[in-house]
Amino acid sequence: MVGRNNALARLILLAGCATPQREPASESAGGGTPEAPVTSVTAASHALRIIPVAPGRFVLQAAVPTQVLATASIQYRSPGGQWSRPASYELRESCAAPAAAAAKCLEMLPDKSFAPLSWNGSSCRPCCDSDEYTELQPGEYRFAIAACDDPGVRWEGPSFEVPGTTVAFERWRAASNVRKVSGFQLELDRPQNAKVPVEERIFGYPIIPGSEVRLSEASVSALVDWLRDPKGFIDNETQRCFPGKKFGFRLDRSVQEVGHEQTEVVIDIGCSSILINNQEGALHAKSYSGFGDSRQRMREILRQVMPGVRLNGRTR
Repeated sequence: MVGRNNALARLILLAGCATPQREPASESAGGGTPEAPVTSVTAASHALRIIPVAPGRFVLQAAVPTQVLATASIQYRSPGGQWSRPASYELRESCAAPAAAAAKCLEMLPDKSFAPLSWNGSSCRPCCDSDEYTELQPGEYRFAIAACDDPGVRWEGPSFEVPGTTVAFERWRAASNVRKVSGFQLELDRPQNAKVPVEERIFGYPIIPGSEVRLSEASVSALVDWLRDPKGFIDNETQRCFPGKKFGFRLDRSVQEVGHEQTEVVIDIGCSSILINNQEGALHAKSYSGFGDSRQRMREILRQVMPGVRLNGRTR
């Protein structure tokens, strides 16, 4: 797996709107600086909303034309309850590097929602070429955005929790806002000269014709709970193994102010491994982990979903 950075995170979204605050102009903006006491700014109370739509992801909505700084912050709440500023967060909608003369401020308009790239604790966020393993500081976090004409005025989004790694972050993201799930049996190998249409493959593995099943509400709940289990996965190492039967899932979700998106999951029973491909607009964040500690739970889910299918062996 790729590099390890020390960063910050953990996630369960808590509903709510952004809270506008005024902070003293003398407060330092350096990383890890505790937040000073602030006073509410009534005039700005409904100018901007920070709407959480998925773990580490939000949408901005303005009630009136509002200019904000293009660099926001990710704040961490210490065990003692203080909020600090451990990391900056660039508000941008694409992976293209900002131009040298990029605007310092962004204008939020009432008739257009702004959906910046998500944050998962890694330096490249969903723009990584491959899955990037990064250790995170578990705890409670929030996004904070400052007004352009008065940096002392800021809006703070609802707090959220994040697990201990970026890989776990992607599992939590896969398990959010799930509306329906379909399960599939997959071919063992990925053909190199793939002539199989994309919609008939998951992570490159061809879907076995006629194998699709729609998961019941109980099975969807079991799958989501499994993905969110912090103790059921091994995120920091790859393993040598003998590949076994493969199964796939497509998790459909409706993202507020964004629309329909999908996550693809591949389960290898022989290797007790999981591949995740999370859609974020036109981007796809991929991750890999092992699930040896929760292997039995996954086998039980597969038996519920596909009761007539043998799980052992390497062929269908």
